[in-house]
Parts: sequence; C-alpha cells; structure tokens
Amino acid sequence: MASEDPLPCVRIRRATAADVAALVALEASIFPEDPFNGRQVRYLVLRARGAVMVAIAGRQCDGARLVGAAMVLWRRGGRSARLYTLAVAPDARGRGVGTRLLSACEAAAAAAGCAAMRLEVRAANAGARAFYRGRGYRPIAILPGYYEGGGDGIRMGRELAAGQTARAPTGAAPHAVRHPRG
Repeated sequence: MASEDPLPCVRIRRATAADVAALVALEASIFPEDPFNGRQVRYLVLRARGAVMVAIAGRQCDGARLVGAAMVLWRRGGRSARLYTLAVAPDARGRGVGTRLLSACEAAAAAAGCAAMRLEVRAANAGARAFYRGRGYRPIAILPGYYEGGGDGIRMGRELAAGQTARAPTGAAPHAVRHPRG
C-alpha cells in the first residue's frame, strides 16, 4: 500500500509576525549550534531591510505547517542583496522547497532594485555548493576561517535577471545554508 504524501501542497509567501514562533523552532532544529532567537527573528520579519520568505505545507493548501524559510537582506540603494539563511525541514527536503524559497528571495531582491545576489556557504558543504552552482551562482572568493570553529567559506554570487519578479519558483533544495553571525 502506497503511503500518502505528507506535503501535497506547499505555498511560498512572505513571513508575518504570526510565523515568528515557527521560524524560531525551525532555526533551533536546523542550526542548533547558533539559532536566531525570537527577538532576532521578529526584527528580521518586521523591520529589517529585506525579506523573510516561508514555505507553508498542508494537505489542502491550508498552510498547516512551516517547512522552510529563507532570509535575504539588502541596503537602500545597494546593487546586491545577500542571502542570509536558507533552511528546509528534513521531511520537506528534495521536494523543490529550497529552490522555490531561493527564487522568491531573488524576486524580492530584484523588486527592491538589486541587480545581484550574494551568499556564503561552507567550503565543506559540497551539496549546497552544487545546489547554488546549478542555479547560476559562481564562486567569487574563498573565505579562510570564516565560520565558527574555523571552517572555510566560499562567497558565491549571480546577477539577477531583469523581470525576475515574474518568474515562478521551481526545483530541488539544499538542506540548509547559513551565513555566520558575529
């Protein structure tokens, strides 16, 4: 007997204050060594210059559960945006959630006037590097000792296409990528 898909419908939307508790829980489960706290998440959702996008899953597209999130930040008048974090719950991986979140962040950045997107990824995270390469990101710089504990990072980037805001997000996802804080 085939089992029923627990994620038949996933919607991507901008986070609201009502999502803060679920975002904090996702952060703690994906990044237990250094999760954002409630105050930080609330600031990013409500006040930061950027966008926090969430993936909400439910059997009837009713938005029952947060299964992924991505945060992109930009400066007023800045040319490039920065993907700060992208995380997908383990049971939602491999279903295109990460790609859809990334596409939504790219569209938000393009709509804010950014012409490029940048991100940092652990050099040791070959899966995430391949994910981003497959979506047009290229290495820009090697960042020795960039991460907590001395792990090297790689800065990657890509130009955002004109009209990017109209593109529908699709594809497969990395597990989690995060810029270090501090």
